[in-house]
Amino acid sequence: MKKIRLWKLTLLYIVSLGFYEFIWLARRRDELTKKTKIKLPSKRWMIGIFIAWIANVAITFALPFFNSDTGSAIFLAYVILFTLIYVATLVIKLWWLWSFFKAASSAINNKVTFGWLIAYILLLGPAYIFVLQFYFNRKNTSQDKPTKKFVTLSIIGFVLLQVAMFIIALTSMLSMMKDAGLIQPRVSHDTPEMVNALKKSSTLDKKYTACINKLNIDFVEVTNETEAAYSTAYDNCETIRLEQNQAADLYNKLLNIQRSE
Repeated sequence: MKKIRLWKLTLLYIVSLGFYEFIWLARRRDELTKKTKIKLPSKRWMIGIFIAWIANVAITFALPFFNSDTGSAIFLAYVILFTLIYVATLVIKLWWLWSFFKAASSAINNKVTFGWLIAYILLLGPAYIFVLQFYFNRKNTSQDKPTKKFVTLSIIGFVLLQVAMFIIALTSMLSMMKDAGLIQPRVSHDTPEMVNALKKSSTLDKKYTACINKLNIDFVEVTNETEAAYSTAYDNCETIRLEQNQAADLYNKLLNIQRSE
């Protein structure tokens, strides 16, 4: 089997936006046929798989326009059409990979079994090509089953992906429900008492700021002669601040009561 460095395979996959998967499958198909003598489906079926890839890309780019005010019915028909095409070609892809995975598993002496490859394609998508290429690059040994490390890392990968997909799906669903008006944000309606408390707090805050500014102007330097007058003026400012804090606390208390009802 041809050896390809994993970083190179990753780069080719990213640059081609995933299209390299089909090229990789076609080339490995010929190598596996010669190595295992297992009869595999024709490479011409790659055309159907390529259509699935195009449909997937088309649906991805079409979905943002689905909720647009103009042409929404056209986009809906567009999405449904390509979804049907995608599902049909996905079936072809799974059928083609069924035989391919059997040959690939045999070529690497069952270090990645057929069942694991099916799990990879269902749960991690194209990640299977990197797993297979990793083992194609290594020397074949007598071990005829997956290692504990492979099983552990695979399970961790499956779990992390499913958690990520659940979070993304949940976030998207909540966003859609909010846009549809099914989830209404809780809006507080201030009572007259709350309005008065808030107004009083704002007025006293401004009064306190003015008091401190006047204090700084009147008492640039505090001497023994002016210390008593400074203390009295400062206490007046702090009295205003205390009243402002009490008004703010009252508003927050009333707000919390309203939210808990």
